[in-house]
Amino acid sequence: MSLEVMKRSASDNKYLHRDFHLFMNRGLLYLEKNYGEGHVKEYLTRFSRAFYAPLKDDLKKNGLSAIKTHYEKIFETEECPDALSCFLSKAEDELVIKMAYSPAIKHIRKSGEIPAENYFEVEKAVNEELVSGLPYKFELRKYNSADGCAELYFKEVK
Repeated sequence: MSLEVMKRSASDNKYLHRDFHLFMNRGLLYLEKNYGEGHVKEYLTRFSRAFYAPLKDDLKKNGLSAIKTHYEKIFETEECPDALSCFLSKAEDELVIKMAYSPAIKHIRKSGEIPAENYFEVEKAVNEELVSGLPYKFELRKYNSADGCAELYFKEVK
């Protein structure tokens, strides 16, 4: 009997992190229930500071185009580039990101779960931390909790 050996690595698999959104949602529900809304923001701020440090470095070097590229890559990975529209001004000092829906909210609902009431903080607190200490401001201009439809606004402050 011959033995067939197959070598596989994580890079051989298609990367989808949809279940990450389920765990993020469950984490937000847990934090709010047990510690209050303030801890949700604190957690997301700390998460953003650690997880998005490379993106913040890219923002320092390349300006708002770094954020545009980041969102485009994420929505490609999530297999829903049709849900994203990015408008970077000619001077590259303003960026508007429009999400027709959130792939995270879509996956959470498809999985039979209810998004946390404060799920919008994933966009708000994370992006506020991303631009903090840099010459940029961020506004969450619109957010629909039903589908995660959102409008994000970034501006370079001179």
